[in-house]
Amino acid sequence: MVNSIKANPSIPGKTLIAKIKSRYGYSIMYKEAWMEKKKAFAIKLDDWDESYNHLPRWLQLVQESFLGTFVEYVTRPFVIDDAQDNSCQILECVFWPFKPCIDDFNYCKPIVQVNKTFLTGKYHGTLLTAIGQDGNHNIFPLPFAIVEGETKVALIWFFRLLRSHVILQQNICMIADRGKTIFSALKSPEVAWKGHGLLLVYCISHIAFNFNKKFERTKSWLVERGTKIECMLRAGHQYLEDITALLRKNEQQSAMCHVQSCNRHNSEFDVQELPIA
Repeated sequence: MVNSIKANPSIPGKTLIAKIKSRYGYSIMYKEAWMEKKKAFAIKLDDWDESYNHLPRWLQLVQESFLGTFVEYVTRPFVIDDAQDNSCQILECVFWPFKPCIDDFNYCKPIVQVNKTFLTGKYHGTLLTAIGQDGNHNIFPLPFAIVEGETKVALIWFFRLLRSHVILQQNICMIADRGKTIFSALKSPEVAWKGHGLLLVYCISHIAFNFNKKFERTKSWLVERGTKIECMLRAGHQYLEDITALLRKNEQQSAMCHVQSCNRHNSEFDVQELPIA
């Protein structure tokens, strides 16, 4: 099992259950497979806490290996039972762009796409990234950031560092989703990027997803209406029933008037009121 997890750390529990049954001839519960996966993961790849302890040293080695690499992270003291433990720090967020990526972005297209993905595991969070594109249409990663979530505070922190340490050029086109949080963060006084050398556009895939989510029954509704209209036309009706009823109502209300002349272009009508019989 250790070798299987080393080869594929995200191997599903169902796959482990199938492997154990195939090799040893008996089945285990999903919870047991998950616990064994956790133990094997800790043996081969360190546990979650130890991995976080390696992060400051890893970031320091990155800065030493790629001189000029910018790193910033925010921590807070660990508090238990209203007592603060200064020997233990909790990671709030971390931001790092590799120095070669910062330098080489000058030779890429002035386009940046901001995206995110949710982290899974014992400690949840959100991975933010800004991606450029070179002349061969290849993606070009710029900074990476791990934050608690896609909140306005986190995005302000991300965009402020992105603007001050990575994207120093003017006239940049940024592609993002239509999230109000991103728009609000770019307009905030801490960032003040929207409209100042930055053109914000929206990815059509996000627009299509949001449209389909908002109007998920639109397709079935249009099919239903089309079928209804087709049946009414076959029955000899020129208009829908509700429109026909409205026309009859207006006809009854205007029966005592006679239109002598009209100018549709100027919306002028000469109407004569007929006497009541």
